[in-house]
Amino acid sequence: LIGTIPAEINQLITLEHMSLMGNCLYGSIPPEIGQLTSLKYLDLSNNALGGQIPEKIFNLNSLEDLYLESQKGNNWTCTRSNGEVVDVYFSQGDPENGANMGLEGKILDDNVANLSSLKNIMIH
Repeated sequence: LIGTIPAEINQLITLEHMSLMGNCLYGSIPPEIGQLTSLKYLDLSNNALGGQIPEKIFNLNSLEDLYLESQKGNNWTCTRSNGEVVDVYFSQGDPENGANMGLEGKILDDNVANLSSLKNIMIH
């Protein structure tokens, strides 16, 4: 997959497991992800996501596993399923909001206490 995570992801209200790891996703994590209250597993690692980690992610009381690590810098190469290689480069960082690539925000503060089911978290 190459592109952004759409806000319409909030329509997947019964979704329990979402793994979008290892794609070419850029932009920010949409705050609408915080509406997926059945979500137990969220893996967005190995992409090129940037911006603030949405605070609404801490409303996911059922979340057991959260993986956000290994966000790429502002240039990388993606290979489409048909074998076509796509070079992606953003001199200003995230094309959606101009931010530098990489996630920002506080993780280990009072908000993490809301994730009472959380068993695993990987962010680096």
